[in-house]
Amino acid sequence: MALLKLTDIVPNYHEIFGEDSIIDFSVYSNLTEEKIGTITDILVDEKEAKFRYLIIDLGFWIFGKKVLLPIGISWINFPEKRVYVKGLTEENAKNLPEFNDDLKIDYDYEDLVRNAYSMNPATYSYINPVVPIVPYSPMAINQVAILNEPMGDSEPRVSSEKEDKAVEARATYNYHHYPNLYEINDTEHPRLGLQEKWLAANKKLFR
Repeated sequence: MALLKLTDIVPNYHEIFGEDSIIDFSVYSNLTEEKIGTITDILVDEKEAKFRYLIIDLGFWIFGKKVLLPIGISWINFPEKRVYVKGLTEENAKNLPEFNDDLKIDYDYEDLVRNAYSMNPATYSYINPVVPIVPYSPMAINQVAILNEPMGDSEPRVSSEKEDKAVEARATYNYHHYPNLYEINDTEHPRLGLQEKWLAANKKLFR
């Protein structure tokens, strides 16, 4: 599932959506009212034209570090141009996986992001998959890759049930497995919902 930057899809995003544009909004913790950073862009699911992550620059705390925030655990105050993050603290933010433009956003990286948020008790309830997803750590991936390489005359290794489930989870992964992380509630995000509908109606821009 390819993720594209909103500003690459719609370079004149600010002009089209005006006051509904949330890029450049400040990001705050809903627990401490501390400023966490600033939204620099949004990652859009190319297939479904849905917002999946906000890209946040943590320059306020950690100069130059950017992280991803799943859209579902945010709440937006348009009049104040603020985005509040449910349950995020300064320490949590510092420990989130770093994002950069050269990064390959694949299942493994997104799993690191989900796990980072799940380690925070205040947001743990938001990370509850609809279907079971087997954790698949980078070390396990490397082990499978090594063990599956030809080993001359040695006997082929039979993968374990846990590894089989992990491979299946990767193959069947879908954002809908984590609705509270990746789905927008139209009641809380009516303006973003309208933006998604506009993107879906203009998917030619994704090319």
